[in-house]
Amino acid sequence: MVAKPLLVQLKVKEGTKFYEFLEWYEKAKSSVSDTGRNRKGNYKKFITEEFESMCLSGKPTREFLETISEFKNSIPLSDEMLAMKKVLGDTEFEKVYKKMLEAKSGASVPA
Repeated sequence: MVAKPLLVQLKVKEGTKFYEFLEWYEKAKSSVSDTGRNRKGNYKKFITEEFESMCLSGKPTREFLETISEFKNSIPLSDEMLAMKKVLGDTEFEKVYKKMLEAKSGASVPA
């Protein structure tokens, strides 16, 4: 007999840090499938798996801690910047983004 999952609905109040995290995760972990379909980051799966892991081990996983750190250090990006991040990938986007910040601040401009 197959176990039927219990549906638990969670209401999260807008304006809270947890709500911001869910919105951020959905955008930051989005991807484009092989067929060209845009897929949002699945925060429900992430939260469920991480909570299950914490219940079993008693401590958060490295992935969970890295994701929270990434969220805390993230700067809200425009839709155009998020699209660029998807196309370039994380490493290349970081390089381009740093160059853009340097150009904006004038740090890389010779005196």
